[in-house]
Amino acid sequence: MKRFSLAALIVSMVSPPAFAAIEAELDQALNTLMTGLSGAFDSGPQVRAEKLSNTPGDMEHQHVYRSFTPIDAPDVGGNVFVVTLRDDGPEGRVDMVEFQVWTLTVDAGRNAVRMAPRRFKTPEDYVAITRNADAFNNLKASDLVPSSGAAGCAILWTPSSSGLMHGVSEKPCLGPIRDAMLSWEWTYILSDTALWMSFAGRNDGGEIVFGRQDQLPWRLDKVSQGVAP
Repeated sequence: MKRFSLAALIVSMVSPPAFAAIEAELDQALNTLMTGLSGAFDSGPQVRAEKLSNTPGDMEHQHVYRSFTPIDAPDVGGNVFVVTLRDDGPEGRVDMVEFQVWTLTVDAGRNAVRMAPRRFKTPEDYVAITRNADAFNNLKASDLVPSSGAAGCAILWTPSSSGLMHGVSEKPCLGPIRDAMLSWEWTYILSDTALWMSFAGRNDGGEIVFGRQDQLPWRLDKVSQGVAP
């Protein structure tokens, strides 16, 4: 018997006018994400506010700087970002686990925009040019490999009536850490001025083994548009 995915079955049950409306809404969401994510986000203001409010040291958020650099790489996809995470601010060390290429596509079956990561085959050849978008032009799919583990979760984005964009990790997303296989959950909220993000690695019992127990998100304020300085 031929099997169909649940998403394909749902799409087949939607009338053509309704499906066209869904696709138009998702196309708009994709454009919003390409504009809204493009640039750099810095959690410095959150870190400083926590220090001023005497937040206990073990409850403070780490200072991180995340950049989404749009690149022109048709062989990889039509909507592509090179994404970095730097510890301790814009001049910090690039986290090589989070140094990835993200491709955004419309997923009408799940009524979402899917943001999927891949890694560089030889990341050391690219890490020094992360702030030069032109250097990534014509990047080839053959230069990349599938991403896996905690940072390998695809994200499904949906718009909300409030105007915010919400992103949650696709399930299942499994990855090992500290000799244990965990189920990973990522949550994003994007506004015009900030990106909120949280993550958790859970064991089979649902307990958080890796990540903040309170799941209070990082708040990264948008500090630049386009190519990160």
